[in-house]
Amino acid sequence: MLRRPSLPEIEKGVAMMVRIQPLQSLPADATKVITSLRERLSHLLQDQMVGLYLCGSIVYGCFNPHTSDVDFTCVIKQPLTSVQRLRIRQLFDELRGQGRYGNALEGTFPVQGRMNECESALVADRVRHGEFDPDSRYEKWPLERHELHEMGLRLSGPEPQRLFAPSQWPAIQRAMVSELLDMVSLVRARPTPLQRLQAVLNACRVLYGLRHRRLASKLVGLEWAFHTFPEAWQDLLERAHSIYTGLASLTPNSFNPEHVWAFCSWAVNTLPQDMYARRRS
Repeated sequence: MLRRPSLPEIEKGVAMMVRIQPLQSLPADATKVITSLRERLSHLLQDQMVGLYLCGSIVYGCFNPHTSDVDFTCVIKQPLTSVQRLRIRQLFDELRGQGRYGNALEGTFPVQGRMNECESALVADRVRHGEFDPDSRYEKWPLERHELHEMGLRLSGPEPQRLFAPSQWPAIQRAMVSELLDMVSLVRARPTPLQRLQAVLNACRVLYGLRHRRLASKLVGLEWAFHTFPEAWQDLLERAHSIYTGLASLTPNSFNPEHVWAFCSWAVNTLPQDMYARRRS
């Protein structure tokens, strides 16, 4: 049986987490999409683009070629014009034609002068599942901005520590709770097998973050959950771990929708009541 890291080992791994040339470990098709994204956005936006950065599983070193998103942030000087939006929409339509990684693009276009002042949801042009979505409300922005400050991977522009201000813990906490509650809504609405997997992984990561007051990868949250969650969820966690680490394939029958729904509902019920009430108000 696969040996699980102990809780001290998990904590040591979080403390020593170092990014070592993550792009070199990505599949060639993912690197091709990222390179195209950088070159095409630079051409379309020119001086309007302040910088382009990667975040998410790539910078945490736990990118799964079959299930992970390609998360990016493109900082701009001014809001996009209607012509720029049209051309960027066309760009992402083209990138989706390049296969799985074009469809896995998830990104935000924050305006430089606004992005560090926002301690709640940010309204910005976004890309979700490879599709351009203008003026979208992004609840997770304080969390993502802090992640970019701490470990964002620069593709162009100044170093992320100089560009992104760290978020305050209350704003990160609100974003985490919002993400957890949004996952419950998602699994209630006939999610795909991939969305079920992501719901389980994100719930573990969010509960770990709320307990320890810091950001961590899905894999760290999942390993922690093995040691701390009730026995009733161990089979579900084992299945999620096997798929996320590439030991098993994701299939339509990998996760029972009702079981995932029950797990996410349980996760919400573990929140302190005042934290849940603040998010609902």
